[in-house]
Amino acid sequence: MIRTNWPQQLHRIAYLSAEGNYTFIHFTDAPDWLVSVNLTTLLDEFAGFIRIHRK
Repeated sequence: MIRTNWPQQLHRIAYLSAEGNYTFIHFTDAPDWLVSVNLTTLLDEFAGFIRIHRK
């Protein structure tokens, strides 16, 4: 489980992008975060987010 203040931040997230075992969290109004959690784990934690593949 991820321990942080995510409930206060979720409405600010524009999108997530994977980079190996890391995930970039792109915000609408703040600098991006690089977190050492893979995208699958974050999606399990964040209700309401869906994964979209682009090829």
